Amino acid sequence: MTELSNRRAHLPAGVRPARASIGAGWRGIAAVAVLLAGCGGTQPSSGPGATGGPAATNGPAATSAGPGGLEDETATLRITGGGLDGEFVLDSSSGNLVPGAPVMAAIWVDAVDNVAAGYGDLITVSLSGAVAAGTRPTSTDLVLTFAISRMDATGADLFNHLFTSKDGECTVTMELGAAVTGSFACASITSDDGVTVQAMGAFRS
Repeated sequence: MTELSNRRAHLPAGVRPARASIGAGWRGIAAVAVLLAGCGGTQPSSGPGATGGPAATNGPAATSAGPGGLEDETATLRITGGGLDGEFVLDSSSGNLVPGAPVMAAIWVDAVDNVAAGYGDLITVSLSGAVAAGTRPTSTDLVLTFAISRMDATGADLFNHLFTSKDGECTVTMELGAAVTGSFACASITSDDGVTVQAMGAFRS
């Protein structure tokens, strides 16, 4: 299967991730992702089967890379619970996340091609709202979203979970300097289709 690598484009924060068939490789999702999302490198995984939770990419765990340890334009995401346990390293940041800007709208994406298991995952994290140093709960002025989509080799959707925090379900910490760095934590957050998880991660512009 064809790997997705170093593909970058723009997707407004909070938009659902694109999905397409992986039956003939990732050509379909690559075409959609280039138009709608900045997709990171695809990495094979030996995680759970097609009905299980998303498998982690081959990169540092979300808990082992704090904001200061991340590479530029990357983010991490760790999910626990809801049958979605996994740790992900996302890249291809797009949008506005720069020091000195009063507001931000950024997204990070990772595509995971699980060839042996016969499915593929698309993971996104987005953050939009006012830029300010310190720790704040999410609100209508600071919205955090993350989503996980999975499709099988025939192109059938196995699940598509979208988690949106804008009412204090999560907290976001930002540090302003040469780069905008930060982290987020969600003690309990429920997706639009009723799946409840814990989540945490970090990001760097």
